[in-house]
Amino acid sequence: MVGALYEQDEMRPLRDAGFSIFYIAINIGGFLGPLLTGLLQENIGFHYGFGAAAVGMAFGLWRYSLGRKNLPHPTVPHPLSKGQGKTAAAVGIALIAALATAIKTGLVNLDNFSGILLSTVILAVIAYFARLLTNPRVSSDNKRHIIAYIPLFLTICMFWAVWFQIYTVATVYFDETVNRTIGSFTVPVAWKDSMQSLWVILFSGLMAAMWTKMGRKQPKTPLKFAMAVFVTGASFLGFIPFISAGTPMPIAVFALIVLAITIGELMISPIALSISTKIAPPLFKTQMVALNFLAFSLGFTLGGVLFEKGYQAGDEIGFYRLLFYIGAATGFLLLLLVPKLNKMLEGTD
Repeated sequence: MVGALYEQDEMRPLRDAGFSIFYIAINIGGFLGPLLTGLLQENIGFHYGFGAAAVGMAFGLWRYSLGRKNLPHPTVPHPLSKGQGKTAAAVGIALIAALATAIKTGLVNLDNFSGILLSTVILAVIAYFARLLTNPRVSSDNKRHIIAYIPLFLTICMFWAVWFQIYTVATVYFDETVNRTIGSFTVPVAWKDSMQSLWVILFSGLMAAMWTKMGRKQPKTPLKFAMAVFVTGASFLGFIPFISAGTPMPIAVFALIVLAITIGELMISPIALSISTKIAPPLFKTQMVALNFLAFSLGFTLGGVLFEKGYQAGDEIGFYRLLFYIGAATGFLLLLLVPKLNKMLEGTD
């Protein structure tokens, strides 16, 4: 829907800015939610925090139901046939049944779940790309764009794998080491997530304005991605001086590190949504956006595996350096491909 606003040639340079503004809306809930639930969890208990979240979601559904009648009737330009719909439903039911059986028999358990999830997502990604690249209804130009998207997709995955550590080591560090006291008030741990969303809200508009002002002179998507993953990986180095010195980190310094990570996020996450709509074949616009979210899924799964296999208690510095190395290596490799990818993506901007 957002991408459709920028289909005309004169509007195409504004697409990245448009998705940056759209990204603000996604993060408003991410900012407000932890403020309330974090306070309740910290002062009353987890049940009240979860209860408040449930009330908030129920309110959202109620509000949506009131305005639903005012929405235009949805149109599906390329609907599935009845046979295809039945096949999809049957496959979905079979997969759910197979998963339930595997869990009940112990074939899938907590020890092997991350590996199975990672394998499943990888297979889904391969299936998506294979379907797009072998479909006769996808033009040769579209296939060229999709091939160019593969290294971008892998970069998105590596970015989210590194970014995910803000929910692992960074959260533990914020809880145990950061000086969270402001006057007589102690900032709840859950507010760390609100801090990150607040930076997104504040800086998405600035990034959108910058992309708009630069117009066709703005960096191409591959260069934005390379800068994003490098900046995010380098941001984690900010923890090392305080760990080495054995001193608590001021909350203001932690907020600045989160800001740096967020700048990287804003150079890749909304831009990834944008590029997925730019290169989408006419018959597969929804599937390309879905493929972009699979990168998110694969990245988070990789992030969990990275923490599980790469983190050693007592060697936090080594892990933060590893995050930097991953970000720097990914950014450098993509940088080498920038000229080739820009040529392959001609006609999408």
